[in-house]
Amino acid sequence: GNAFNFSERLSVLNPGGAPASVRFTLLRQPGPSVVRDASVIAGGRADLIVNDQFNDTSEVPAVIESNGPIIAERFMNFGSDLSSGPGVQQPSRVWYFAEGSTEADHKTYLLLFNPQSAKVSASITYMQNDGTTSRQTIEVPPQQRAVVTVGDALPGKRFGAQVVASAPIVAERTMIFGPGSTSNTGGFHTAPGMPTLSRQWYFAEGTTQQPFTMSMLVLNPNAQASNVTVTFLTDSGTSLVRKYAIPPATRLEIPVNEVVPELGIATTVTADRPVAVERALYWNGDRDGTAGPGALAPAYTWRFADGRTVDTFQEYLLFSNPTANQARVTVDFILANGTRATQTVLMAKGSRYTMAVHQLYPGQVAISATVRSTQPIVAERSLYAGAPTGADTKGGATALGIPEE
Repeated sequence: GNAFNFSERLSVLNPGGAPASVRFTLLRQPGPSVVRDASVIAGGRADLIVNDQFNDTSEVPAVIESNGPIIAERFMNFGSDLSSGPGVQQPSRVWYFAEGSTEADHKTYLLLFNPQSAKVSASITYMQNDGTTSRQTIEVPPQQRAVVTVGDALPGKRFGAQVVASAPIVAERTMIFGPGSTSNTGGFHTAPGMPTLSRQWYFAEGTTQQPFTMSMLVLNPNAQASNVTVTFLTDSGTSLVRKYAIPPATRLEIPVNEVVPELGIATTVTADRPVAVERALYWNGDRDGTAGPGALAPAYTWRFADGRTVDTFQEYLLFSNPTANQARVTVDFILANGTRATQTVLMAKGSRYTMAVHQLYPGQVAISATVRSTQPIVAERSLYAGAPTGADTKGGATALGIPEE
């Protein structure tokens, strides 16, 4: 979190049938911490504008707790780009990142938050595209955050990373890039690490249409090679398959525009060993971008706490149906004034679908969504501050929904 250089908002959605008592703890550095409580009605949502509490620090880890299950997201606006997505549900001793670069004007930061009452040691292993590895060790004070400037240890490289800590922590990655990347004229994106590896990863969002450049990043941290199959799904239900072999402790970078040019696509990645996978999208001459991990599995229900269609904001919901059956997808929205609305679509087997929420419900300063399907699908949300191809574009972000367990 950052309330000095960014506009920051925390949003919660209560999908339960009873009111939820929610506590926001903002661990500002330096302290003191700020605690705010809210009651969220059944099926309702609530926001906390961090800048309304204080705006004098760039280090604001946050913990959101509730007496019932909730969905929590963070929205951050840099002026020229934005980030939006859910928090992690619990700390972990191990985190993986498949995207990372310190080349040219790219800057990568790893943010390690220690919620423990004692200091934690974290070992970071960087794995490059050519199989070269390097390591560094960081100590994180109790209930504080450490910021790792990767370029200091690994300048001029593209890489993935593995973080192994002595006790459970939270790890996120922020990348700043593009012309003017030292100020608010460049692009940025933030994403949590992946606490687990998997043999399967699913992505609903993806496009190689102008002005987008798309890459799939696959990190193989194993001591053995991994064989990977990548399947691209289109709106019409057709698919394209590509196979790759990844050496041990190596990152594979797939330039998707060269494989599937000028198409909107969903992606499924299957490997014979557990790997970590992210999708990166850059546009506007690499001034804007978004990157993050996929889903471990399709689900029947997905939830999004945040969203907006006010002013120039454009919001899309992206669905991928990787099954062999037609899916009926119903989306229940909570609009800014608390009223409800519903949309239903039919998806062919092995296809993707794009729902333009801003065309359906324009002018919403906040909008939540619950996606339900008759077949297990994958759902993501893309949010743009102005059309990506327009002169007024001010970035965008893509976030995976929270599946109902």
